[in-house]
Amino acid sequence: MAILVGVVSCKENMIDEEDTGGLMLKVSAVLPKATKAVSSENTGEFPVSIKGNAGTPVANVSKEFPSVNSIPNGTVVLPVGHYTVSAHSPFELLTQMDKPYFEGIAPLEILKGVTSKATVTCKMKNSKIQLMYTDRFKETFSEWTITIDDGAACVVTFTQNNLTPAPVFCYFGEKGAEKLNVNIVGKTKEGNTIRDRRELTKSQASESYEEDTPNFAGGDGLNINMDISGTPTGHVSIDVSVKIEFTETEDNVDVSVDDKTPENGVEPDWGEGNQPAIDVPALKFPADFTYSLGKDPSQSKPASADAVLQTPLGLKSAKVTIITNNNDFKEVLKGVAFDEPGALLSGAELIGNKAMQTLFEQLNLTDSQGQPKKTPVSGDKEYIFPMSAFFNFLDMFVGVHEFHIALEDLKGNKVEGKLTITIIE
Repeated sequence: MAILVGVVSCKENMIDEEDTGGLMLKVSAVLPKATKAVSSENTGEFPVSIKGNAGTPVANVSKEFPSVNSIPNGTVVLPVGHYTVSAHSPFELLTQMDKPYFEGIAPLEILKGVTSKATVTCKMKNSKIQLMYTDRFKETFSEWTITIDDGAACVVTFTQNNLTPAPVFCYFGEKGAEKLNVNIVGKTKEGNTIRDRRELTKSQASESYEEDTPNFAGGDGLNINMDISGTPTGHVSIDVSVKIEFTETEDNVDVSVDDKTPENGVEPDWGEGNQPAIDVPALKFPADFTYSLGKDPSQSKPASADAVLQTPLGLKSAKVTIITNNNDFKEVLKGVAFDEPGALLSGAELIGNKAMQTLFEQLNLTDSQGQPKKTPVSGDKEYIFPMSAFFNFLDMFVGVHEFHIALEDLKGNKVEGKLTITIIE
């Protein structure tokens, strides 16, 4: 009985040479709106793989062709059975590319004596990211670095070195990207460093489609526009607007990023020569200077050296750090408590700093109203920091001393700057 079963089993898995059929294969690529302007696919160059389905008599049958065009006479002869046929772009799918990648798969049944026709429809696996700048943005910033990432492997970087960047194509994996992070660091023409951060999710789109995944996925396209928004006379901020091109539609759909658009929802009329203010922290320092410890009046120190700290959205933090090339001064700073020993070497917080307040009182410093000078408080919109308060320390140390200030407002926007004071004999 065991031998009989074995014979029957072998016979069931044998394929008669005459039990064959033909396949005429066609491969097409679905070009979403996101890629029609930048992609023209020659699907005849797509590699093709035909494999018998597991658990069937043709499970061990496999045919590979380097391209659709390389199939002899355009027809493949296969044993009768069920197959899976796949095709893809003629290059490797990478996390970040300068072109779209297409891939498709389709079931196939070969019937005896029949030449079947089958079409493999390839869809885009990666997503387009297109960044654009308005003239206002380019006129406000002298340099910038903008990164867009999915929190995993794909990180796209844009700088001022390319004012018309080509689209970048990211592969977010089979599950897609739940969100995209947009980080912006720019330096204004006045020399201030501005930081901003946004998060983009597909749920922010003004419309969605039933068959669409909730994550950013293959075939989607993001058009991200960088601008400066506000009113001509008031404070403005970096404005990030986004339109998404879904795989399933030809429409452009707005993505709501945040509420930093002009109050009336209308682009302002800036007028010639009207440079908008920036609704983020700003630092204004006097020019770097040198003074002598000797008697040369041409190298005397200034009477004052005020740094203006501006935080229109309210002050959260203001830290001062001193970097010096004089080792003796560095040793002194290690022991000076503002309010912790050595704080001025790593960053001393000015808000509520008791040691700084004591120093102001010892020097009898006053504000613009003639009142005793106070350290800044949380929520301040503007603060004048008297750098001259450190002159008594500096007068003992020849060298180059950098005073770094780092500001952060209540919305998390940050800016950094420095004043360099050089002391000679």
